Order: sequence, then structure tokens, then C-alpha cells
Amino acid sequence: MRAEGPLHEATRELGLDGDDFARALAAGTYTAAHQEALRTAAAHRVRVAPTLLIGERHRIEGVPDPARIREAVLDVQAGWSVARGAACGIDGC
Repeated sequence: MRAEGPLHEATRELGLDGDDFARALAAGTYTAAHQEALRTAAAHRVRVAPTLLIGERHRIEGVPDPARIREAVLDVQAGWSVARGAACGIDGC
């Protein structure tokens, strides 16, 4: 199957088999998985890619700053420690 167009061209540029891509697209091979991904995104109110959900308190939309990711992960880990019975020290939790 030979389907030309922007998507076919992009798959070739990425080193993928453009014909396999076209066949999968025409056959709807990934339609169900894509629909499930859209439902999951809607459930989490994702409107921007990428969106990182870290724990229950951190949402980072767009291209994240590594320091912000680290801060969110450390905050979640600290919450785990407290939830598991860790005690706070003189310098805080």
C-alpha cells in the first residue's frame, strides 16, 4: 500500500516503515487504544502535551523544568515517608 502525505512522510523521516503505518491507519489497528488514551486524558483533564501528573498534588503542563519535576517527586516521596510513620526532625519534615 502506497499512501503519500504528511503523516507518511513523517514516518519515513523517523525511520519507520511508512507503508506499515499507512496499512495500520487504514485498518484502524490502533483506534481502540487511541480512544482509550483520549478517555484517560479527558478523565485527568489533560489539554496540553506533555502533561505530568505526579502524585495527587502536582500537575505540570507543557515542557517541564527538571527542577520542578524534582521538587514534585521529592514532595511526593516526603508524603510517603510521613504516611508510613516517619517522624519529623528538628529541621522539619
